[in-house]
Amino acid sequence: MAQQPVKLEIKQLSSFVSPFLMNNRPVSCVVGENGTTIHYKESGRKTDYELVEPRTQGTEITLDVSRYSIDATLTSDELQYKAELQREREASIERQRQQDEQRRIQKERDAFEFNQSLNIPFRWAPDIKVVLSGLSANSAGNGINRRSVSHIRVLEPYQDGRFVRTRGDFLCGKDNSKYQGYSAPDESKKHTVKVTCKQCIKAAERFNKI
Repeated sequence: MAQQPVKLEIKQLSSFVSPFLMNNRPVSCVVGENGTTIHYKESGRKTDYELVEPRTQGTEITLDVSRYSIDATLTSDELQYKAELQREREASIERQRQQDEQRRIQKERDAFEFNQSLNIPFRWAPDIKVVLSGLSANSAGNGINRRSVSHIRVLEPYQDGRFVRTRGDFLCGKDNSKYQGYSAPDESKKHTVKVTCKQCIKAAERFNKI
């Protein structure tokens, strides 16, 4: 874990806090010739702060205003700290990406295995019943709401005795939605999108009895 820079011990030479420091914090500074004075790096003007322990002339110091004090740290420590924080953020993002990818792969594997177990003997695709609330301006615009389930959309006529489904039906029955056609059934999605409609799953039980 990134370690915050160690604060250097400084003396305040005035009770007045410079508006420049307040308005431009954090400010880049350097150690003066005597090893204790702190000068603004850009202007060379001396600040109202001195180091208690001398440092080499030209050492870069960062002055910042905290809630209760003026803090001085080595600029090199500040840069290292920021670099470590960035590496940690990037590592965290990468870990999250890998975890998300593993979850996606597992979810698709589960969907594939479950859908395969249904033994559906005709062309089909997972699809939804499009609802008006899923097409509103405040929705994702894909016709789905939080109660939507994944149906088995029949892509070719099927008949088994009195059990008849025509192209465009759901396995659980007719799709009487007046918004039918807003979705585009994709047969390849049966390998990645799990069927969740309980009635479609129940209707598919007949295919495991054939």
